[in-house]
Amino acid sequence: MASVFNTLAMVMRIGRLGILYNSKEVNSVIQKEEVEKFQNEFRYELVASPIESVNHISDALQRLVDARVDAVLLPSDSLIKANADSIVLHLNKNKIPTIASIPDMVRDNKAFIGLGPDYFELGKVAAYKVLAILGGEKPNSIPSSPLERLHITVYLTTAKEIGVNVPVQILRISTVVK
Repeated sequence: MASVFNTLAMVMRIGRLGILYNSKEVNSVIQKEEVEKFQNEFRYELVASPIESVNHISDALQRLVDARVDAVLLPSDSLIKANADSIVLHLNKNKIPTIASIPDMVRDNKAFIGLGPDYFELGKVAAYKVLAILGGEKPNSIPSSPLERLHITVYLTTAKEIGVNVPVQILRISTVVK
């Protein structure tokens, strides 16, 4: 998560960060709690807006708009991914940048920026671990290893529509969707 905020600091100033998260999905809650931990270090105020079902999305988005957040983080969450078209459309109409933890949400749903794992690289790491286990290593002896690099995807049309200029140094290391 620190890599995400270091990258975002090069792109925009975030004083109030919104997060739309599924309070019934453990993965989503963990991501929200991790983002909470970085508030002091990266100097933003977190505005959390929980959802429990598709019926809560509209109200949760409106809370974020009313709170005048500078950007909204969308964690990797099945409910959010399944409803990403309407979520991102609503935020884009309100000129609120979307930061997707699932990079494919940039290409598929027109989110502004995706900062997350390269799933191909993640698959390779998993495959090496499976091979080690099949080769006789005990699963608990194989260390956890996060990916070294963050995959950045930027949707230039969305950036233009919401009024964010992405620095060239970020575009050079990003997958750019036009």
